[in-house]
Amino acid sequence: PHVHSHDHHTHTADFHSHPHPHQHESAVACPPVPGSHHTPVCPPLVLESPVKRGMVIGGAVLDCIGRPFAISSGTVPLYTSNPGNVRWSCGGVGRNMAEVIARLGQPIQLLSAVGNDAAGREILRNCDELGIGRSLVQVIENSSTGVYHATEDEKGNLLAAVADMAIFDQITPAFIDQCENAFAETSVICVDCNLSHVTLAHLLTKAHSHGITTVVNPVSVAKSERVCDPNTLRNIDVLILNIYELFHMVETLYGKGTVPSNPENASFEQVVDLGSRLVKAGVCHVLATQGAKGLTHITSSDTKIVAKHFPALPARVINSNGCGDALVGGFVAKLMCETVERRLSKANLEASIEIGLIAAKMTVEREAQISNDEFAALKAKLRGIRSAL
Repeated sequence: PHVHSHDHHTHTADFHSHPHPHQHESAVACPPVPGSHHTPVCPPLVLESPVKRGMVIGGAVLDCIGRPFAISSGTVPLYTSNPGNVRWSCGGVGRNMAEVIARLGQPIQLLSAVGNDAAGREILRNCDELGIGRSLVQVIENSSTGVYHATEDEKGNLLAAVADMAIFDQITPAFIDQCENAFAETSVICVDCNLSHVTLAHLLTKAHSHGITTVVNPVSVAKSERVCDPNTLRNIDVLILNIYELFHMVETLYGKGTVPSNPENASFEQVVDLGSRLVKAGVCHVLATQGAKGLTHITSSDTKIVAKHFPALPARVINSNGCGDALVGGFVAKLMCETVERRLSKANLEASIEIGLIAAKMTVEREAQISNDEFAALKAKLRGIRSAL
């Protein structure tokens, strides 16, 4: 999909999960989290059918992206109008993830909010076109649909952006409670952190009480703080975040000076150490992305931290916008294929990572929307992996 990950620094273009002679596996002791004696325990296994649908909870916005034509000086002039191209598309982290899941053939429902305006109606039309269930999308009078307005340079690098996401504050715990029947019919939820910390804590607690597998995408460094509480973290099965969000969440939990100062140069050992602190705080599985360096999966086994690194796959990067959303969407689509007793197994998690990485690579290697034929090929691969497990 042609998607944009707002406030998001994940660059997953080069991720790769195929066997590699230099894959790392590591076991280290878990450090304690301040003020907590919690030992992370994954939810108990409950037998169920995998036909239950998934739910994505988060942002649905209209993207407006402006890019000037090439400038002979090499620098885009400021304080003036510049000739160029402007494109509009449906975006939002939650909607982007739901699109990938739907196009991979999985039944998915979107819980979000839009205004009663042209942008909101376009988002609802887009959901219908993609087969995304939108009965849980609130249409709010006298509120504007969320908009992400960005200006890029001629190479596609972000110069500046304005994100109007105020409408998502109206997704409250009370509205989540009104969706009780939908939660009863859901096997996996994927949550972005555009919601308030109060709503996030409430819905993750509710999902956990229903035995629903929970996947969280922090969206940005600042918004990652909204789940930085042990009571919330222990209700997260899978946390997928980039290296900057990982550093910030650990520093928020443990205090200033408790993390290295150079996240962009973090080693495998440093990533494992920081990820292990989130596991100790209650998260079941941490997936930390590092762009061209790949992805590291950190979890616990018999009170020890076990980590595996998935090296990078070279890709011809045309547009990195939305690659993080595509990774999470692909991951969740595969996760949904299994019953809960197998969903978080090592084999299914690694298969889900593989699908997510392929979806991210497909996204960054093109400017336009990914074709239905390309998604059909990935869908077939998803089914093939499932039958082989």
